[in-house]
Amino acid sequence: MSFFRYENAGKACKYGLYRHIRTSKEIIRNLLNDCNNNKINNKARAPKEYLTDQGLFDWFDNWAVRLDADPEETTKLIGDLHAFAEMRKAKKKPILTVNAAGRHAKKLLDYSADFPEYRLAAMRYVLSQSVESNWEKLYPITKPDDFNRWLHDNYGVQVGHAEPEVEYFE
Repeated sequence: MSFFRYENAGKACKYGLYRHIRTSKEIIRNLLNDCNNNKINNKARAPKEYLTDQGLFDWFDNWAVRLDADPEETTKLIGDLHAFAEMRKAKKKPILTVNAAGRHAKKLLDYSADFPEYRLAAMRYVLSQSVESNWEKLYPITKPDDFNRWLHDNYGVQVGHAEPEVEYFE
């Protein structure tokens, strides 16, 4: 009796006689992997541009100036950006590349979009919240009341809470 008869094909598979024959799924998967790997390897990748500490500060300075805001506010924002970068460096998690700095800048823009009137103040709040809490990342403003309190403390602005009008009856 031979393993290659129809009724014994199950035994041939069980004992590994067909192990060298690939299934169509394996063939297609390998072709797709090869195709994807060639696409990835053939891309012209720009080399990572690593930043020095001063280079990172300069990058943040240029980014903040391009926001076209009040110079005093821009200076405060730059100070907060530098504090965030220093805090990350102290935690041994520095911002090393232009790409990473750009991602942080994009997060600041995204998180401050909900407060168009106080955009730079919202960015400063997000940065100060991360520095004070010693967070490596930037997180959105989840508690508007805390932000309003921070605005009141730092800018003297009363947001969202109108003083009740008192009517006097004569």
